[in-house]
Amino acid sequence: MPIYEYTHTELLGEDCQQSFEQVHGINERLEVCPVCSNPVRKLVSNFSHRSSVLATSNVKEKGFRRFRRKDKGVYEED
Repeated sequence: MPIYEYTHTELLGEDCQQSFEQVHGINERLEVCPVCSNPVRKLVSNFSHRSSVLATSNVKEKGFRRFRRKDKGVYEED
């Protein structure tokens, strides 16, 4: 399940931090803090990715093959 980040919108409970992470399903939405029951909103978070994993230089090394479209319905291997 994904990890979502939330922040309090108004009051902060005595045992709460301003922002916190919560694990729940993609179709679920948290509207109140599970600790203090004050309103919260979901934050937009950065995600980690490695763009070089399937870079042209690493494709064969990782066991993949890369194809480029040459013509309609025609592909050739790089």
